Amino acid sequence: DNLGADRYVIVVQQREFRYFTREVDLLYSPSAFVYVDLIPVPDKNADAAPPGATISARLPSNDTARQEFEKGQEILASTKDPKDSISHLQKAMKAEPSFEPTYVLLGKAYMDEKDWKNAETVLRKGADLDPKDFAASFMLGACLNQEKDFAAAEKTLLHSLEINPRAVEGHYELARTYFSLNDWQKAEPHVAQALKLDPNFAPAHVAMGNVFLRKGNVASA
Repeated sequence: DNLGADRYVIVVQQREFRYFTREVDLLYSPSAFVYVDLIPVPDKNADAAPPGATISARLPSNDTARQEFEKGQEILASTKDPKDSISHLQKAMKAEPSFEPTYVLLGKAYMDEKDWKNAETVLRKGADLDPKDFAASFMLGACLNQEKDFAAAEKTLLHSLEINPRAVEGHYELARTYFSLNDWQKAEPHVAQALKLDPNFAPAHVAMGNVFLRKGNVASA
């Protein structure tokens, strides 16, 4: 929860299973999925893990909610058709309405389906449950952009950047809001910040090209 935009290494160690490590890239997205391969190594202890931080991977406390959440999460991560995940996540939400990550995951599924209205509804509930969750606020802002509610998107995305000022996509999405409002002057510093945080983020280069065009600087564009 509330991780900065960066690359992380997930380390899993368990007695009698092979040591597992996997890199996760959160530079461009506030969430990611990791499948862990637990390979038995009988009669051996887990290898020693390198020093590092511990990150909680939260799950619902209710058994039904946990099963449905994990099923919905697995389907959403492994298929190009998010519709199959929605019913499971809806059941998880009903079984444990206070578990905020379900709303974020369900919002993502709706957004993948381009069902912006339902996405807005569940993401707003998630943001209300945890006002400090960057993913809920960021995704809600992106959804509001799609619905062309730019005033609400600006407010929501500014809040998401208060939570995580180093979120590359947060700055880029807010710049898109300002471009839609025909205010490239407000967009420019957020595009510049996105490029400062990640010079390899291609969409921000395109956005900066548009800024230069607005300025009449064709060569730089």
